[in-house]
Amino acid sequence: MSARYGRVEIRISQRVLWIGARGIPVPGITEFEAVRARWNRRGMIFDFLRRAGAWAGLGVVALVLLGCVGNAVPGWVSAACVLVVLSVIAFQIYHLARRVMAPDLWALTISAGVTKAAVVSENRGQVYNLSAQLAAAINDPAVDYRLQIQGDIVFGDKQVGDRLEGGDKYVFGG
Repeated sequence: MSARYGRVEIRISQRVLWIGARGIPVPGITEFEAVRARWNRRGMIFDFLRRAGAWAGLGVVALVLLGCVGNAVPGWVSAACVLVVLSVIAFQIYHLARRVMAPDLWALTISAGVTKAAVVSENRGQVYNLSAQLAAAINDPAVDYRLQIQGDIVFGDKQVGDRLEGGDKYVFGG
């Protein structure tokens, strides 16, 4: 589960927080918080073990069935079966390694009435800087701030579904 990002432009201008092309009035912001979203690596490993075990079990069952039919099936079918199972497990190992080595993410979660949004990035400093600028914009209407970060914009249900605020199978706040 690697994160894919684009360049996100964030502006605070004339008491409006612009995240990409979406504007949120700064006076309407009821809550914002910079949080660390850590990957649940233990859950990833258990998920890998479950999947790899299922494929290994499927391979053993297939080899037992092929052994029962004897010479009715060519020998290359058994070799192909072993090759497919080992290939799938090797791919799962590669995928697990990429997911386990992924860096933690930082998110600035913003609530403005019923609107929920988050800016997600691997750069902790930019997220905390944006949080400080947002706090300054609430107190000072003249704040004019612009930032471009490598990150992702998350709005509404996606934020709650990915559980940047709570627990999830892969990502959890903390």
